[in-house]
Amino acid sequence: MRTLRSIEELNWALKIYSDIIKRGSKSPLFESSNDCMGILEEFEEYEKCSDLYEVIKSLTTGEKK
Repeated sequence: MRTLRSIEELNWALKIYSDIIKRGSKSPLFESSNDCMGILEEFEEYEKCSDLYEVIKSLTTGEKK
């Protein structure tokens, strides 16, 4: 599958990912998590998608990370 995304979008997604992993829901970039996950998935960064999903899931279920 050929991606229509650019490397700049991947870099943007990696910045969002990193900040959310470090800060959780306190990240000022948390609102962009869905867009971030979509870009990571398109670039086949499934491990990062899984990490991000687990953080979001733990925040929605009330667990502390």
